[in-house]
Amino acid sequence: MSLSSVSSHTSEGLWHVVLAGMIALTVAAGAGVMDASAGGWIALILCGMGLWVCWLYWRGTEGRTAIPGHVLQPFLAVPVIILLMHILAAGRFDSESGKVNLLAENDSGLMIRMMTLGLLVLLAQDVLSRVHRMRWLLTSVGLIVAVGAILKISSQSPGPAVEAVALAGLAGVGILLTPCALPFGSEPQGRRPGKENRVELVMRVTSAALLATLLIVSHHRAAGAAIFATCAVGGALLLSGVFLRNHRLKLLLIGTVLGISGIVAMSRLDPAAGKWISEATLFGTGGLGDVLPSAGMSGTGLLVVSAGWVGFSAVVCGMLSALIWSLYVSRGASSGDQARGAIWSVVVVLAGCGLLAGGGLAAPVVIVVAAVTWGLMPHIFAHPVRRYHGWTVMVAFLAVMVVLGLESRVGRSAWVRPLLKECSDGVMHLLGAFGLTAVLLWQTRCRSWRRAIFCTAVGATAAAMGELAQKFLSTRSPQLSDVAWDLAGAAAALGVFALIFAVRQLEQFISARPKVSYEGYF
Repeated sequence: MSLSSVSSHTSEGLWHVVLAGMIALTVAAGAGVMDASAGGWIALILCGMGLWVCWLYWRGTEGRTAIPGHVLQPFLAVPVIILLMHILAAGRFDSESGKVNLLAENDSGLMIRMMTLGLLVLLAQDVLSRVHRMRWLLTSVGLIVAVGAILKISSQSPGPAVEAVALAGLAGVGILLTPCALPFGSEPQGRRPGKENRVELVMRVTSAALLATLLIVSHHRAAGAAIFATCAVGGALLLSGVFLRNHRLKLLLIGTVLGISGIVAMSRLDPAAGKWISEATLFGTGGLGDVLPSAGMSGTGLLVVSAGWVGFSAVVCGMLSALIWSLYVSRGASSGDQARGAIWSVVVVLAGCGLLAGGGLAAPVVIVVAAVTWGLMPHIFAHPVRRYHGWTVMVAFLAVMVVLGLESRVGRSAWVRPLLKECSDGVMHLLGAFGLTAVLLWQTRCRSWRRAIFCTAVGATAAAMGELAQKFLSTRSPQLSDVAWDLAGAAAALGVFALIFAVRQLEQFISARPKVSYEGYF
């Protein structure tokens, strides 16, 4: 007996679970619940990985192993690969103990952040784009991010990531404005919106102007970020005017005015260049040596030091190529779709600038906003995306698990270290084996008990072999209890599969029962 690949209430229920988790994660990050501390990153990474595993089970119920991918995904992988090469190359052989020190004390936490960003982009692209009522989704996300940024910056202790949070808040303002270019309900195409819709438009523009003003005046460093945002908005509008035929003159004119004004204002700020510029190399050092990155260090500086100018350029080119491709394929769209694309191009650029600004790779809200905006880019621009095989996701997952397992004992910036103080290392083994087995169940299109048991055995064996391999590492030591945790994690993944399998079979049994007609009895 096997699972059917047709759509069902089980698949829809799992989708709603992941959707609710994505919205809850956005609310928590946007409202400032997740700050730049280690606890905030622990919550973000664990929630992101948990939602990702749920997403794999959901795709498994539909029998889909092809992942919808935008052109941004390959570019996000480039700096991760560079960082991984640096981390592994920094290892050394200890002649006294005869073991290998595979991971040096570098800033491997940056790689985990970039990988988390990539996984969240995949989630947002595949999950949020299926929401039918985009007007309410965009309105809620925009308000939460903008208001949360205002409250965070205007608090007594706003933290060092003021510029990044301010740019994320301005991106939230743009998200709030995007529904202005969405179709109004069931209005016939070609008619002007009614009076109630014009009232909504005025309310959105007024609210966006008020929120943007509050963001700018909330902190003196937020005003500097707003000046930088003016240049970014001008550049985004100019880029949109080059590709979008409708509204071209307006976009070029407004973009030119904002760009020139922003450049003039920035020239008067006279920003001081960071020390990292003179010390940066082509491929980076893989970390910051004995100095951990401060929370206020710009995302640009952290990327350049760790991944070099090559890794930094890959991230920037990834953002620009994704935006340019979206604008290019939308050049023949309707007037409303092009207007919406122009607004969203501004949102995407602001979110990208937030990552590169001061504290950009330290504030979880910036990662979440970037994931939502980049993930929804194809849907907002109304163009399809290509699909690629899911084995690339498996490779990314294995890279994350390897670095997490080594970093928990060596890396000075280990995000997981505070968690290990509260719970045993076995919990991490359980979660890792659970995720690995879930990936195998999904990738092999597992729809039968025989294949599920085989995948579970493979996942448990791989996790146990990883534990035995620690015998040759100077920073880790194998423990029989950890092997037991690995087996428990694989069994838990099989248990989830069994639950979904049973629900699907029950659903098919109920739907296949003949319906009794009582016509003629009364």
